[in-house]
Amino acid sequence: MTVITRRFRLRGVHFLYDLKHDEPKHGHEYELQVSIKTDIPRSALEEIVKTEILEKWDKKDFMTKGISQASGEILVEEFDKALRTSELRNSLVAVVLKETRKNRFISSESQLSCCD
Repeated sequence: MTVITRRFRLRGVHFLYDLKHDEPKHGHEYELQVSIKTDIPRSALEEIVKTEILEKWDKKDFMTKGISQASGEILVEEFDKALRTSELRNSLVAVVLKETRKNRFISSESQLSCCD
């Protein structure tokens, strides 16, 4: 099976507050990587990601989305869930969110290991 991965950029702000973290509100430029089997045209992939993710999340305050802690772990699962309920559901291989040079999150439904 051939797989294609497309990268998308989105920006957003969040903060973390729990017993380990007390971060003020700050922003990131995230890199979203969506991998699919090649049975869907790239143009369709781009349109679906634009509609399901970018238009709803890019340049937004993630805390207004009803997520109590907008950490990378939670965001990648939200993005994965949105794409798995779209036309991509049967072709989706992986959803990966790169938050910083040091932090990359792979959704639990992805068919990748941590080190791929």
